[in-house]
Amino acid sequence: MKLKRRAKKIIPLNSGFVLGLFVLLLVFFSGFVTARVTDESVSGEPISSKLQFVTGQDSGRPQEVSFAKFWEAWQIVDNNFFGDANKVNRVDGAISGMLFSLGDPYTVYLPKDENDIFRADLTGQITGIGAEIGQINGLPTIVTPLPGSPAEKAGAKPKDIIIKVDELETQTSNFAEVINSIRGTVGTTVALTIIREGEPAEIVLKITREVIKIPSLTYEIKEQDGVRYGLITLSQFLEDTYKGAKAALEDFQSKGVDKIIVDVRNNPGGLLDVSIDVASIFIDTAVKPEFNEAIVKQKDRNDKVLSYKASKKSILNDEKVIVLVNEGSASAAEIFAGAISDYGRGRLVGTTTFGKGSVQELKNLADGSSVKVTTAKWFTPNDSTIDQVGIKPDVIIEEQEDNDSGEEKSDNVLDAAIELLKD
Repeated sequence: MKLKRRAKKIIPLNSGFVLGLFVLLLVFFSGFVTARVTDESVSGEPISSKLQFVTGQDSGRPQEVSFAKFWEAWQIVDNNFFGDANKVNRVDGAISGMLFSLGDPYTVYLPKDENDIFRADLTGQITGIGAEIGQINGLPTIVTPLPGSPAEKAGAKPKDIIIKVDELETQTSNFAEVINSIRGTVGTTVALTIIREGEPAEIVLKITREVIKIPSLTYEIKEQDGVRYGLITLSQFLEDTYKGAKAALEDFQSKGVDKIIVDVRNNPGGLLDVSIDVASIFIDTAVKPEFNEAIVKQKDRNDKVLSYKASKKSILNDEKVIVLVNEGSASAAEIFAGAISDYGRGRLVGTTTFGKGSVQELKNLADGSSVKVTTAKWFTPNDSTIDQVGIKPDVIIEEQEDNDSGEEKSDNVLDAAIELLKD
């Protein structure tokens, strides 16, 4: 994150899936959230006080659920609450609570202001800190800081939990309020107080806001330790990414470059169709006929499987390929990496990916709000699950931490990939 081609967006978590996509640049993408956006609206007709639904524990027999208890509680608030019992907020809270009870961090209610933010993020250029932020377990969480972004330069890392934005407590604030607080005027500074796994104390990151505009792909031909290779860095999967990847591979071939490294570290995702297009030009699907040309599979709640097949003809022949991944590689990046791995087209180097393998559909409500609901899960061509598991690389290498000397750290993961290319 809408089975219509070109309408699908894979949104990392948003951010959650994730807001999807960036905060403050998002595509997705969430970028972290595998999401599909529709323009469906729910009619304004009144809801019946009774609802029939099917439970998994009842052999498919419908059960009648009464809303009498809900209205009873509503009336108690109306008659007894000392304070502002805002009816709009109560309805929003009831919907949010219903979705929260499902236990899925990516199934969320987006009030109109949050829905507007979500859709604005899909434009791909925002003033902010340059990180995809998702709502995980009710708290805003950094999915991925974008390469070269203010967030990355300040030391933000995937899975950092934001507990304060300046003086705003995130636990008692809605997601839209948090995101709006992170965004702001170019050149101003925002302080994020975060909790990081493995760190005993809270960490405060002071980040200067910028206009975030990062190309989805860059490539170059490099030489190191006697190895001449082509390096493609994929920061997102956007509309122009396929064209750029195709141009890069053709350029490498024209110059005799037969060793290729594709870096999808901290890539939060993007467009589903683009990830399939890009994977297709790397993979000759005929080498694994048992996969029936699948790049990724989708399974819905009824176990119906939809296979997304290679959409383009492979460009590569015998070139060696290595894909760099880490815990910030999510959603569309995981689809790409999973296909490369399953078809044996290349080796994965780095750390286990994020594990964003669920599909969300964004359903618009009549008042401009929306419900983002998980409708399916992604699986790699060999039926390996992605969601909450991630993809484990062939060669596991932890990225080297910054040192205190002020010297620029070496990229030990890239160095390891170059060593593998010597074989």
